[in-house]
Amino acid sequence: MSGEDPLTRVVRLLTPRGVGYVIYILLIEPSERAVFVVESEEEKEALKQLLDAVMPEVREFTKRPGFHIRVTEPDVVTREEYEKRWREFTGARIAMIKEEMGLRAEAVDFLERVVRDAVERPKLFWVSPTDRLRERMLEILGRADEVYAHAIKILGERGAFDDKARKDIEDFLSRVVTTRDEIPLIWDILRYRGVIG
Repeated sequence: MSGEDPLTRVVRLLTPRGVGYVIYILLIEPSERAVFVVESEEEKEALKQLLDAVMPEVREFTKRPGFHIRVTEPDVVTREEYEKRWREFTGARIAMIKEEMGLRAEAVDFLERVVRDAVERPKLFWVSPTDRLRERMLEILGRADEVYAHAIKILGERGAFDDKARKDIEDFLSRVVTTRDEIPLIWDILRYRGVIG
């Protein structure tokens, strides 16, 4: 299966929901490291291949001067490896993909649709499903960082996250996003990073 697109392959193994959940953790998690626990070597290899194809550019994007959001460093292990080496992962965000991908969250629903769209959209010779996913992640991170910077400014002026600050941030957010479906994800990014309550 070496010629198969990395996103297409991992979706076949983990489902669009599972991949959407992985992206959710990568985007919202403020800790330096996330460990994704999968069920088999094949799933591990496929997810690592996708992350290797997507994360270098995402990391580079978030290292730009003035960019506020940093993405977590991902690691992928099988359940068996995790059970043997769990002490090595102290301090990391542990994500058991199979158990947690069913999380009821609008943000994960949105990312599942992003993954489906990247895989199912008509193929173009020069744009792979993995490329589409990477571009969407960069777009979302760019908009989230705009809102993050605005929220920091507003909270600095107000000194607290009150109803007026919330309204101001919500108004700004609705002007920045391209689809209302992104709003819960961007709120989660802000909330998990401690910007809003």
